[in-house]
Parts: sequence; C-alpha cells; structure tokens
Amino acid sequence: MEDGSGERLNRGHIIERNLARLRGFVCEVMRYGRLCIAGDAAHIVPPSGAKGLNLAVGDARIMAEAFRRCIKSGDESVLDAYTGICLRRIWPTVHWSCSMSEAFHVFPGQTDFETRMQYQTLNHWANTEIGQRRFRNAQSPLAV
Repeated sequence: MEDGSGERLNRGHIIERNLARLRGFVCEVMRYGRLCIAGDAAHIVPPSGAKGLNLAVGDARIMAEAFRRCIKSGDESVLDAYTGICLRRIWPTVHWSCSMSEAFHVFPGQTDFETRMQYQTLNHWANTEIGQRRFRNAQSPLAV
C-alpha cells in the first residue's frame, strides 16, 4: 500500500487493543501569585459530556476580567477569587461529563453489576421526568 508519496507503507500486526478509561481531573489551585491556569491545564473532562471547550472559554473570560481590573484599577479581588469562581462551574461540569462516560462506555473487565448500573442510569435519564429534567439541565449544570 502506498501513502501517496510513492513510499510503501509497512503494515504491522496489532499487538494490543486496550481501551483507556476516560477520566476527569480538577486542579484545586488555579492561581499561584500572578500565574493563573485555565482549560486543560486546570481540569480535564471526558469527551462524552462535550464540555471541555466551554469550561476553557469560561476560565479565559474570568481570567481576562481579573487581569483587566488588576491592570486598570489595581483591583485584585477577581484575581483573588479566580479559583473559587471557576471551581463553582468546573466541579458540576466534570461530574456531569464523568457520569456521561460511566453511562455510555462499556469497558473490558466491567462487572455485571456495573453494566446493570449503566442501564439503570440510562433508563432514568430516558424514562423518568426527573431524569429527563436533569439530562436537559446538564447544559447548565448549576440549574439542576
């Protein structure tokens, strides 16, 4: 098989097919002095919830306002509150994305109990009024 450049591609045998567990991570310290972190440097969300970019943009918006106030008027109150402001959005969002991953992905070695729990979660989201409301409100995690 050629790759378009005239070079022949060597195909090897697949020696391992592992699935990586999708994970979440939150750094509870997003500011050290004048250094602030945002987005994937501060928190990782599984892709199932599709919230990573939203969180990163939210962090950047808060950080920009903090820097603007600090530079314009010397007001460091938003900079001092940066981590707390961000974490109020981050934790519910990471929780939701992890819940989505746990419900939608079957992993090798998963127990029957874990599989049944997945089905119950999906059934709750699809077939109960409160589950549907929670699922809809996931677009705004604090509104649940």
